[in-house]
Amino acid sequence: MISIVIVNYNDWNTTISFVKQIESYSILDHIIIVDNCSTDNSFVMLKKLAISPKIDVIKSAQNGGYGMGNNVGVDLAYKKYNSEYVIISNSDVIVEEKVVLSLVKEMENNKNISAMAPVMCNSKGKEEPNCAWKLQSTKWGFFAFNTPLLNRIVNKNLKFYLQNNSVDSNIVQTEAIAGSFFIIRTEDFMQVGGFDEKIFLYYEETVLGIKLKQINKKLAILKNEKFIHNHSSSISKSYKSKFKRDKLLWESKKYVLKAYYDSTDIELVLFALLRNIFGLIGLVRALFVFE
Repeated sequence: MISIVIVNYNDWNTTISFVKQIESYSILDHIIIVDNCSTDNSFVMLKKLAISPKIDVIKSAQNGGYGMGNNVGVDLAYKKYNSEYVIISNSDVIVEEKVVLSLVKEMENNKNISAMAPVMCNSKGKEEPNCAWKLQSTKWGFFAFNTPLLNRIVNKNLKFYLQNNSVDSNIVQTEAIAGSFFIIRTEDFMQVGGFDEKIFLYYEETVLGIKLKQINKKLAILKNEKFIHNHSSSISKSYKSKFKRDKLLWESKKYVLKAYYDSTDIELVLFALLRNIFGLIGLVRALFVFE
């Protein structure tokens, strides 16, 4: 059994459009839509899709963010349908059935891989460098990797990553993959407790990668398959203020530093200071276009 979980955030039009795109895919046994306590009439509109026995539309008890919404959906797939695989997907993606078929085939042929994703592309078809990354082993590495200016030094582009981490001609081993579209073995997801629900948004995929690595599970990118991520259901729709988005990003980063990298309170104060310094430098660069 293969289920796909889609979490809706105040954007039922995009969700319905995506479901209509994939509902005929024979490889998908169930489509589970989780309305994450939308404030519009999303749940009412989405329930109309439930006339199909292939589609479940449920509502989460609270808006706990990306992680909690997906956990609710995977839990249903696991307990109700005993799904061997679950696909986590944003609603603003375009993916062909042959891509899903390739993912399932490779997962069947590579039992040591826990989760896999195609290469993520933007709406223009350009490969995006943030679809896969290596976990940072230290707190300072994590902070640098997730600070834009420092990231230019510690991060490598996607092309370099794909060329240097290939297991074979098609599979690239990685340690974390973007959460917009990927397949995962349901047993593994449940074993690590799914996404960390203390994170409302940002770094959920990194933490999932950390937890899977702790139980010696592997993740991968399927290099010869791609999908489009339109970013139409982005966080900026729910949080129009950049200040609020930055604050949410910092709260999540601070939590990961403390919970998964054992940072002390003094170190968190230092990280906050460095964040402000690099943020100011980034603002100056943006204003004066220094490159």
